[in-house]
Amino acid sequence: MSLTERALAASAAASGLLLAGAHLFERVGGLAPCILCLDQREAHWTALGVAVAGLAVARLFNSRLGAAAAVGAAALVYAVSAGLAFYHTGVEYQFWPGPAICAPSTGMVDLNSINSALTQKSDAPSCDDVQWRLLGVSMDTARTIAEMEAGEAEHLSAFDALLAERKVRPTLLGPLWNAAGFGLGAATALMGEKAAMACTAAVEDVIEKHYAEQADALKDEEPALATLIEQFREEEISHKTTAEAAGASETPGYRLLSAAIRAGCRVAIKAHSPPYRSWRYRSPPAHNPHPVLKLPDARAFIEEVEDITREFGEYYARIAWIQATYINYDTNWLLTKVDTENTELGVRFANEAKRFNDLELPAEERRKIESIKLGLNLPAPERPGAAAELAQINTRMGSVYATGKIDLDGEEVPRNTLEVMMGEVRDPARLQEIWTKWREVPVAVDDDGNSMKSDYAKMVEISNEGARELGFDDVGSMWRARYDLPPAEFAAETDRLWGQVKPLYDELQCHVRAKLNDQYGDEVVPLDQPIRADLLGNMWAQSWGNIYDLVAPESADPGFDLTQLLVDNGYDALKMVETGEAFFSSLGFEPLPETFWERSQITKPADREVVCHASAWDLDWKDDIRIKMCTNVNADDFRTVHHELGHNYYQRAYQDQSVLFQTGANGGFHEAIGDMIALSITPEYLQTIGLLDDVPDASADLGLLMNQALEKIAFMPFGLLMDKWRWQVFSGELTPETYNDGWWALRTQYQGVRPPVERSPDYFDPGGKYHIPGNVSYTRYFIAHILQFQFHKAACEMAGWDGPLHRCSIYDAEEIGEKFNAMLEMGASKPWPEALEAFVGTQEMDGASVVEYFAPLMEYLQEQNQDRQCGW
Repeated sequence: MSLTERALAASAAASGLLLAGAHLFERVGGLAPCILCLDQREAHWTALGVAVAGLAVARLFNSRLGAAAAVGAAALVYAVSAGLAFYHTGVEYQFWPGPAICAPSTGMVDLNSINSALTQKSDAPSCDDVQWRLLGVSMDTARTIAEMEAGEAEHLSAFDALLAERKVRPTLLGPLWNAAGFGLGAATALMGEKAAMACTAAVEDVIEKHYAEQADALKDEEPALATLIEQFREEEISHKTTAEAAGASETPGYRLLSAAIRAGCRVAIKAHSPPYRSWRYRSPPAHNPHPVLKLPDARAFIEEVEDITREFGEYYARIAWIQATYINYDTNWLLTKVDTENTELGVRFANEAKRFNDLELPAEERRKIESIKLGLNLPAPERPGAAAELAQINTRMGSVYATGKIDLDGEEVPRNTLEVMMGEVRDPARLQEIWTKWREVPVAVDDDGNSMKSDYAKMVEISNEGARELGFDDVGSMWRARYDLPPAEFAAETDRLWGQVKPLYDELQCHVRAKLNDQYGDEVVPLDQPIRADLLGNMWAQSWGNIYDLVAPESADPGFDLTQLLVDNGYDALKMVETGEAFFSSLGFEPLPETFWERSQITKPADREVVCHASAWDLDWKDDIRIKMCTNVNADDFRTVHHELGHNYYQRAYQDQSVLFQTGANGGFHEAIGDMIALSITPEYLQTIGLLDDVPDASADLGLLMNQALEKIAFMPFGLLMDKWRWQVFSGELTPETYNDGWWALRTQYQGVRPPVERSPDYFDPGGKYHIPGNVSYTRYFIAHILQFQFHKAACEMAGWDGPLHRCSIYDAEEIGEKFNAMLEMGASKPWPEALEAFVGTQEMDGASVVEYFAPLMEYLQEQNQDRQCGW
């Protein structure tokens, strides 16, 4: 039954019950109606007829317009009836005289003829003769209250229908409010008619104001619902007026009674109003949609956003943590719901912030306004349903990535196991099989016909629409705008930085291809083509450290195997994290809080699905910091631990900043902190902490540098092209039909790699990388690979180091930690050039430190490649 039909049914039921009650009092109780009573009966007979006719039109002819017209007509009749009841109450209390025809009579209405009962007015009793009272309430006052109650029943029926249609769970406190309402009504009725009316007036006053707020908040996104609520509000105002005219204010102790009832009603409403939604009612008044905004307006808006962000952000983070560490239907449902709310809030905040674009603001307030506008990773448009659809898509893509099943030899193999295999297997055919099956997941179709590729295309469409509403060309342009530079200038800046380190990468790629050719031969690794991506020791060919043994310089053994050292010294995952903490403690940082150890996911649980991709979390803007890893005891995860802890220490350092500034100076800063620390994992450091007995001499440096370059330098073009691909997708340069071709064009151009088998446009190979379905901007990682070396060089200079940059470790340099922490404490409160200058002394990012760090390796690679065919 539709909402309109339910309203008609409620109207018919209410009129029928009122008429039945009236005739029961007359027939059984012997209480004859006066002519005004009969007029009210006529109104209810009319309302009953209109409601029944409306239901018939809706059911037999499926006419929504006819049914809606019937609802309007019934409402009009109820308004007439309410007016009659109000007039009659005044006559009863002799506030005004009744009509001349209203004369005393002793006759009874002939129940055998309804028409006679309605027309024999001369036999009716006097209208001012109060014939019956219960608990001090006259029949007519009771009828007045009953008619108001019938209207409230229509409201309740309508809201119940809306709850069902929108699948909203009713409040668990419903029975409590019902009992409290009944008790309040009974108590005031015992006090007399005027007290009952005082109660009615107080309740209606609070409700009509609440309805006004609701209607105002919904008028743009759901105008139909706003109109319905506004209609209900008008009826509440009518009820309040009736109660006030009936002497509500004459109740003894009226002010105290009314104030108490109003306060109780507000508490009930507040109990069901999430505080992070209160900002929605801040829209400009209808009579002044374009107010003149001033600095106090901006500051008030910013303060409200900060308050809501702090509270809602923790709520969001805790749900996201649960979903990431316990993936099932329910946690996916929760994440979708909260992601929808988060997107809706972000969109509204951003659009509200646009109102201050032309207002001159102090630097801090302007920076906060811009932060609010750029706060969303993927903005949804304001149209109803868009945020929910975007959240559903994002949750589905993330879940597909994390839980996609991959079979090898008839057995399902965990995804993290497959990643390890890519670094250990040397059989090209087996590597090709693992590589290919991994990339079948993004194009697998679910029961509803969705795949990650189709979802991604829809996500691009929706989020681009949202970005344009915020004034950006597309999402890619919006992402680039976060770097304190115009989007085009920032793109040019990344190209400049890449140009500084590209010569080193080119030499490394040439050397690695030649060594792989020695291993696999011309058929597998032709020297005039890009390298097969599955041969580089990593699922995405983004870092090549796992093939060090195949490409290492001859007679340049690093002198140790860090993975083996960890195993031999009894390290487990927990001890690896404790070792990372100890490094930061040596720089003067406070120990991690106890809750870090209690709440982090350090190893993969055996009993459930989780997101194994390593990440660092700040759940409450203060001290509830954690890492989430499926840690293995190996060199890669040892470095990853330091990386993730870098995030945590950064998060704690800026905890006293506004929540709008509780992030890195730019995305690259956050990623660079831990990696800078990892650069100090030198042989001298390993010896200091008892992992290594003897430090290899300088002759082993080439091996160490090669190992570092296979991780760091090999990564840089991948870190750059990930977002270059997305920028092309968001701008429309690439379409779903060309997603895959565009992906491999960039990978060939920047990395000099190719797929092991032909890839058709039907595939979605970008979706095989977590950050694509996760919509994590990747330029930050490229920037981080520049900044970590720049930070490292500055720190070593502060420590007075005068040797090769790659041999420097800042372990135990507490004076560096103090200055380092000062930069971290700034968060994003200043443009990143100022934060950079605070630590390294310059406002320009510079790849020269990368080149300096790897200078000995560059010289070696150039010598090795003299007679080789380089390039692709």
